[in-house]
Amino acid sequence: MEEFVKQLTLIDYFGILIPGLIFNFALGMTWNDITAPVKNLFGENVIALFLYFLIISYLMGHALAQIAAMTEDVFWKTRFWRKIILPEDYFRGKDIKRAYAICFPDREFPSDSDQEARVSGEIFRYIQKDRRPQRILVFSAFYTMSRALVIAFFLGGLLLILGNTGIFDLRKYMILSVALILLFFLRWIQFEKKGLEEARMLFIAMANENRD
Repeated sequence: MEEFVKQLTLIDYFGILIPGLIFNFALGMTWNDITAPVKNLFGENVIALFLYFLIISYLMGHALAQIAAMTEDVFWKTRFWRKIILPEDYFRGKDIKRAYAICFPDREFPSDSDQEARVSGEIFRYIQKDRRPQRILVFSAFYTMSRALVIAFFLGGLLLILGNTGIFDLRKYMILSVALILLFFLRWIQFEKKGLEEARMLFIAMANENRD
């Protein structure tokens, strides 16, 4: 178990576990008790309940992360999203063009905005081919968390509406839910932009090293 925990990354904790925990709290408060199966087997054993809840939350976090990733794939197909996420000068300047020619000599540099998503992804993957730089890991963790939390709060809001038990004032919760969705949507954009800009700088530096 200790070795497994050591293998987890910031993305596992922030991008998967935290959104899964938040969603499962909403699920447990509005629908059936998700710990019921383990209670039937182990009773009120605190350790068993804790481990079970963590495992279920981690699995749910993966589901949320996948939904968020699929949602982002749709966004990237629109020019509006690429204009928001990619810095204005991302593909401008001789440095990035020269770096791309060095690292991808058999590929064509983007000539129009429709190719920007593909090329920015190639750059992002290239700098991580040997190891994942720490700053890229941090930006990726927080952007992945923010992205998944947008989905978690949206679905959590639906759960509270459909399974309202009178515990919550729905109007107040929906205002809070919309505010949190907007907040983490903005954080998603912010951290993804930072990650892409960091990737570009590392890409240019790595290309210069390869040339030397």
